[in-house]
Amino acid sequence: MKHTQLRSRLFAILTIFISIALIVSATLWFGNRQFGGFDMSVLIDTGYRQLLGQKPYTDFYLGTPVLFYLGSDWAYRLFGLNWEAFPKFAAVFGIVTFLLHALLLKRLQLSTAWAISLALMTQALTTVSVAYWWYNPMTAITVSLLATSGTLVLRTPGPLLHWWLYALCLFLAALSKPNSAGPMILFSSLALLIPSSTRKRALIFTAASAFAALGFLAIHGISPFRVIEFYLGVAGRGIPSMERFEDGQLPWVNRMSKVVIEITLILAAFHAYGLRKSKVRTPALLILGGCALSGVYAFFTNGEPKVTDFPMLIVPVALFILLDGKTTARRVLIPLTVFLIATGFYFGSTRYRVSRIDQFYQNPPISPVGDSIPFFQNLHSGGLLKDVLREADTLLNQRYGNQNRSHLKVLFGPRIEFSYAALGVHSPIRMPVWWHGGVSFPLTYEDRIANQFVEHDFDLCIFLKNEFTYIPAKVFKKLLSDYVRTDQEALTVFTKTQK
Repeated sequence: MKHTQLRSRLFAILTIFISIALIVSATLWFGNRQFGGFDMSVLIDTGYRQLLGQKPYTDFYLGTPVLFYLGSDWAYRLFGLNWEAFPKFAAVFGIVTFLLHALLLKRLQLSTAWAISLALMTQALTTVSVAYWWYNPMTAITVSLLATSGTLVLRTPGPLLHWWLYALCLFLAALSKPNSAGPMILFSSLALLIPSSTRKRALIFTAASAFAALGFLAIHGISPFRVIEFYLGVAGRGIPSMERFEDGQLPWVNRMSKVVIEITLILAAFHAYGLRKSKVRTPALLILGGCALSGVYAFFTNGEPKVTDFPMLIVPVALFILLDGKTTARRVLIPLTVFLIATGFYFGSTRYRVSRIDQFYQNPPISPVGDSIPFFQNLHSGGLLKDVLREADTLLNQRYGNQNRSHLKVLFGPRIEFSYAALGVHSPIRMPVWWHGGVSFPLTYEDRIANQFVEHDFDLCIFLKNEFTYIPAKVFKKLLSDYVRTDQEALTVFTKTQK
């Protein structure tokens, strides 16, 4: 018996070690391949502004989740001011949440093989497939953790450890993307209030998690009212649509997404029928339904490859099948899990998510950006990124010489806001992180932003060539009237006229 237990423990340790090595190595390798100007500028500049001491909602405007934008700041502080900080931070978050997920699954009495497999599947579809710090994979992970921890306290409510783990997962979900995490938070909270065995502790630990989230915001000087204001101001982005489901994806990716969703919903329906005599039928179905709703809602609102959202749909279904399901359903689940793990690594290796962002993506071969721009030293990209950085760097040298760049009156436009951090220019305060009204800031702020653009009185406004996406009409009118336009190979430059 002791020999068998020892072998089992060694197997678990070895498998966990291999899984972590796969997650880390794949994330770091994939994350340093290819570049997308629009999304990655959001990430780079959000962290950079906080590193400069700017405060969200006050000194700059954004509508992204709290955990995402604070994470972008932590990445720089942990790993330095460079692009590689974001794949590294994503890998760290992936390791921590992988281990937490595996622990929760083991506490549910799943086998070691299934606990590691489901936790690895979640990471493969999120951390590995995207391979840098981003809010949609982060949210899919936290929602999956909440579904797992909610199931744990529903089925084994006795140990206090289970409730602390649930409170931690609820805390993480509360700081994630609200339109995706919201349904799961609501449904899991309701589910645990139904059984008398969980009601009292559910109230206590849900309140503790809420107070922890508020305290966390207070520590970071963030007003919850401003968070809510900006979330509501960009809520229009959360209206589901079939267009958002397809969202430029390749036809075979759409077909695969639909097939996986259909298989999962069929398995969920069979499981729901099998629960008809269970004492926890209603709360169990609430958790299943809440997580499924989060996943399906994300499919039709997120501008993301749908594989990233799969865990929110598949994890709760897999849990209940493994805990209560028929052997037939388990047989379907085995190849589905293996397929999804492979899918996550495939999407990461092909950089499919990055290829859908914008023109910065280039089909291989790609090459290192090089030592001339230390911020991107280890990133391999296409030629456009290098051209933009070279031309912008030359412009700044010609205009300002050896002058310290930190306080130059320069604006970088859509898709090239990464240039602030890469070239050492301080990002202008009271301006949006990216120019997408109704998504990055409430539409009611457009006039305010246009006025602040005038107040900044920029010397240079540098844009990707002919790229003025989402620039407010008032700002563009000011550019045309007060600036001289020059088109270069990769950039369009507006130089302030002398009056």
